[in-house]
Amino acid sequence: MDATFQRMLRPLKTNQDFTRRITTLNCLGMKRKYYLLILLAFPLLQSRCTKEPEPETEGMLRLAPRAYFNEMPLEIGTSYTDVLGHTVRVDGFKTYISEVFAVKTDGSEVPLLGIDLINFLDAPTYNWTIERGDYQGIKFAMGVPEELNKDQDPAQYPSNHPLSVNGSAGMFWTWNSGYIFTKFEGKANLDGEADPILAPWAYHVGEDFLYQEHFIEKPFTIGEATEVLYLDFDADRFFYNDNDTINIAEDNITHTSGNVELAERFNTLFNEAISLN
Repeated sequence: MDATFQRMLRPLKTNQDFTRRITTLNCLGMKRKYYLLILLAFPLLQSRCTKEPEPETEGMLRLAPRAYFNEMPLEIGTSYTDVLGHTVRVDGFKTYISEVFAVKTDGSEVPLLGIDLINFLDAPTYNWTIERGDYQGIKFAMGVPEELNKDQDPAQYPSNHPLSVNGSAGMFWTWNSGYIFTKFEGKANLDGEADPILAPWAYHVGEDFLYQEHFIEKPFTIGEATEVLYLDFDADRFFYNDNDTINIAEDNITHTSGNVELAERFNTLFNEAISLN
């Protein structure tokens, strides 16, 4: 193959390259023209068949749980003042979140999370890659779904699962054969003096009828940048709303069974104190 023929096989880069090659063809014999015309067609066809880069179809959604007490970040082991003036120290706050979905503007749901245990000693941050577009809010539930709650053996799950022996440590009633949905506990000073904080208080709720579903409308768009949402728990409001106030000097402990009424009151206040920001 001579040098002219080799040059004709090189890829076309500009319209001028194509014009020069046509001129070269006119100087060649008829038979060689046919072969070279065919060869010239391949780069042209290839350039026409090259696909444009496909647009990105997915983006990142981040959900970060946060807890506050009197508008201050909640820190485990720290003391605060409740609505009745009691000094309360929060020694533990854990809760199960389940069946989390991002809800599109057309009403369709994108699954995000099956179940997890949020421990506010070191709350997790969730990151999901989902379809780009407009969304109207987040759907979720607080607690353990009925089919996973009663008569279950935590040993059936791998150790890193939130319902396993390790993952649910302190959140499973062996005597009640079920999971604690929410545990909020600590100690308090009930006298208003400079006495030590010794009086225990504990709200452990976890029956099927206390499983609470939520849909919080919060429009957001998934695009190029990470969309960040905050699931906020106003812990001071776990003790009161406009219609009810829990006085920890009188109603300080419930393990649900044995004090169902207090468990229901706390569970109502707890779920009302959740927002999406």
